[in-house]
Parts: sequence; C-alpha cells; structure tokens
Amino acid sequence: MHRPTIALITVVLLAVGVYAHSQTDSGLSAACLRVGTVMAILWFAQPQLQNVPRWLIGVVGVALLIATRWPKVLLLALPVGFVLWILSPGKKKDEG
Repeated sequence: MHRPTIALITVVLLAVGVYAHSQTDSGLSAACLRVGTVMAILWFAQPQLQNVPRWLIGVVGVALLIATRWPKVLLLALPVGFVLWILSPGKKKDEG
C-alpha cells in the first residue's frame, strides 16, 4: 500500500474517532480509534514490510483465521512452531 495513503487513512480515522468521542456514539469512536492506531503502526512498519515474502503474509493470515475459529489449535501449533524454529538450519557465518 502507498505510504501517504496509509497516513491519510490514519489521520481521517483518528479525527473521526476523536470527534465521535464527544458525540453519543461511543462504538464508532472506539472502532475508529483502534483501527486508526493499527493503521499508524502499519505506517511506521511499512518500509520494513517491503522485505517480507508474500507467501509469509498469506500463511500468517490463514493462521490468524484458523486461530480465531478454533482457539484450541494454538495449544498444539505454538509448541510445534517453536520446535520447528529451533530445528531449522540457521544462517552460515562467513569464515575467513
């Protein structure tokens, strides 16, 4: 996503959240403030996210959907993921 677009969406959401906070609709205010905060974090992290492989984004998205649907899967998935991370080959250091 284009970084200035993320910034514009962030500012609009935070402004709507602050404005709606003074109104009677607290649900809209809370939603806009939360999503605006997440968009601000995305804006800060966007340059580093350019280097993340696309397949990893898809795998994380599917994992989040599965975890929200069946939370008990995390009891198995977290230890298995940790063991796979420990057993994976590391980067080789240059000898010289």
